[in-house]
Amino acid sequence: MDKEKSANAPPGAADLHGPEEAPFPETGFKALFDKAPIGISKGQVRYVNASMAELVGAASPQEAAARYSDLAKQLYADPGRREEFIRQLARNGEVVGFEYEAVRLDGRHRWFSMSARISERCADDTVVIDGFTADITEIKKMELALRESEAQFKSAFDNSSIGRTMTLPDGRLNRVNKALCRMLGYDERTLVGKQIADITHPDDLPASLELVQSLLDGKATVRRMTKRYLHVGGRVIWGDVSVILIRDEMGRPSHFLTEMVDITEQKQAEQKNLELERQLHQAQKMEAVGRLAGGVAHDFNNLLSIILGYAETMLDELPGDHPLGDALKEVFDAGNRARQLTRQLLSFSRKQALELVHGDINAIVTGFEKLLRRVIGEDIDLKIGLSPQPLFVKCDVSQIEQVLMNLAVNARDAMPQGGCLTIETSQVLLGDSRGSRENGSAPAHFARIVVSDTGTGMDRDTLQRLFEPFFTTKDKDHGTGLGLATSYGIVHQHGGTIEAFSRPGQGARFTILLPRVGEGPVQPIAASEGRAHGTTAATILIVEDDPSVRKLAINILSKKGYRVIGSENVHEALALAARPNEPIDLLLTDVVMPGMMGPEVYKKVAARHPNLKVLYISGYTYNILAQHGVPEDDRQLLPKPFSVKALVDKVDAVLNPA
Repeated sequence: MDKEKSANAPPGAADLHGPEEAPFPETGFKALFDKAPIGISKGQVRYVNASMAELVGAASPQEAAARYSDLAKQLYADPGRREEFIRQLARNGEVVGFEYEAVRLDGRHRWFSMSARISERCADDTVVIDGFTADITEIKKMELALRESEAQFKSAFDNSSIGRTMTLPDGRLNRVNKALCRMLGYDERTLVGKQIADITHPDDLPASLELVQSLLDGKATVRRMTKRYLHVGGRVIWGDVSVILIRDEMGRPSHFLTEMVDITEQKQAEQKNLELERQLHQAQKMEAVGRLAGGVAHDFNNLLSIILGYAETMLDELPGDHPLGDALKEVFDAGNRARQLTRQLLSFSRKQALELVHGDINAIVTGFEKLLRRVIGEDIDLKIGLSPQPLFVKCDVSQIEQVLMNLAVNARDAMPQGGCLTIETSQVLLGDSRGSRENGSAPAHFARIVVSDTGTGMDRDTLQRLFEPFFTTKDKDHGTGLGLATSYGIVHQHGGTIEAFSRPGQGARFTILLPRVGEGPVQPIAASEGRAHGTTAATILIVEDDPSVRKLAINILSKKGYRVIGSENVHEALALAARPNEPIDLLLTDVVMPGMMGPEVYKKVAARHPNLKVLYISGYTYNILAQHGVPEDDRQLLPKPFSVKALVDKVDAVLNPA
């Protein structure tokens, strides 16, 4: 074999060239050598096969071998790469896959990959080398195209405003972009390597796994879903997600490519609209039920007036030892209980007549505290926290006390093992001054009452139905389902709001807001006991479209010495009032009647009787009666159902004011 010292070899390196002449190996190897599809050279390039000649641009292997001494230096476009090749070969004895840019004999640039080894070391420090060269120009072009494609993909992946991930089939996040990191609050290093289950809301995980499985099973190539992600801070992020499965050349799953658009604000708006729609439906339902309850209670009040009136009259007239006395007393007591039920229905429907005064919420709570402590029991700690300022509202004190009682009883029942009931009052201002100037309205001042307990709490479904009439979570023998419905009606009748917040195991909190008013004169309900009735007989014109109620009122007042004129309808009443020499001192009239409202009847009758006084009877609330012209003065209103004593006392109070 050819041997020669390498003039360019580094000190101590073996000679990389063989001698000028060397016999070629055996004939069989020569045939294999010449026909090899890659370029092969041997020795001091005295032997070159056809493929090698073609690679360097020579016409024949002989030409390539003859010119290779100079070609070996000229072939490298970068001389430094040749020196690197020699150093690696000298150091390691072989070089595998050494890539360099080559310049062919015809001047064309190509990329070669060369592998060489020292096959023999001679005594004179020369070596024999075997070399294999392949043209990798097309491969380099593909690599360049692949790098450019990868750069484009990386730019599109990383810089997109849409959250993107590459997820391995086992669910690990392999790659994430900046947008997704911003959406979820993670940095890239923390997010990569997490399982997709780590950032998915637990309630949406089954649907997410089902989607992945459908892609793996080949049932779809692209799937889309709306799901919730978990932000690093714990809040929920809604995403509109598209997922595609990428497979390798063998058809095996390689990774999932996911795109996620943040639709959290859209979802929050949708949920807010749904909540508003639910509240509207609830309000409409409550209003419809309220109308029904109010209508039934109003009609029932007429019947109760008759039952209670006659029962009371009979009890007054019967001797104390009469055998029917006890039975009649039971009837009277049952009627009173029924009256309380109708009061609850009317309170719920906001049609209960209120006896309004200027009341201080602090004083109402303080005055009711002793009774509340007896009701809730010793195993429940009652804590009262009052506003440092008085909180005046226009209210019916007994009705506000009823609300407090209902909430306290419910709290007690929610704490069977004991607990704490807290009642707090404060003042609150709703609406800032800037917003008020812009919309032309003044900030609203409210008195706030917060009633909270440490009981069992309620779930979302219970909260949504909490104020519905006859809805209760108690046993059928322990609740009518009217307590909270009544409280709701009372608060709204006062122009306020009541809201509940609760979670299972975390107690409940009720917040009541009532419009505040300035301090005004206290208007206590006049006591009737011991009042002396007027001694002068007066003429009373009764206008009541219900014949039984009218007959009852006539009987009661006639027995008390009044001259009573009854009329079946407003037209008859006006005709009676128009008679000459028919003095009328008092008009006792229902408010809502067919043909004409009570205030209008009063106006027409008063035109003929200037000194006429009026007493309205009705089961409706003041805000309903005010629409028909009834003044907001409880001294001129007798609520239904009324007792004998209440009717007599009211008539006497109107005719003979103190």
